[in-house]
Amino acid sequence: MNAIEMVNSFLSLLPQAESAQATDNRYGFYFPLEIKGKPEEAELLLYLRDFEEEVVKRRIEAVKTFAQSVEAAYPGGKVTVNVKKQYCNMLQHLRKAPEVTALLEEAIRESGIEPQTEIVRGGTDGARLSELGIPTPNVFAGGFNFHSRKEWVPLPAMVRATQTVINLS
Repeated sequence: MNAIEMVNSFLSLLPQAESAQATDNRYGFYFPLEIKGKPEEAELLLYLRDFEEEVVKRRIEAVKTFAQSVEAAYPGGKVTVNVKKQYCNMLQHLRKAPEVTALLEEAIRESGIEPQTEIVRGGTDGARLSELGIPTPNVFAGGFNFHSRKEWVPLPAMVRATQTVINLS
């Protein structure tokens, strides 16, 4: 039994049509983030992303099923699934405090920009803060190609984002 081969088998069970690169907008995904290991023991860090909590729960159950399949294919091998919640969809919290979003939209307009509401496929500090009872919508940064080696922000966008934060104070 080789733990690295077991991780490989597990990864092959993830639906390719539900990977980050194959999905967009409001469609969630499975995202393998890190693999560590040696033949005796390996560890996989896998993010499950979705906008709806029920779909996340379904993905967790699918991961547990994939783990059972790998265990069955590798007699003597053991797969352990540990689930750790990172954050939830902030929208449910922001809906309870619409005045917060209204203040942000006003501050954006005062900086000379018409607000645009867009979904974010990933975690933000605001998601965690909102979950803790501090409604925190995202303030734009004006960036492009987020989380890539080609991520960048034009200076005029930084200036407008800074002005928006000043307008909020």
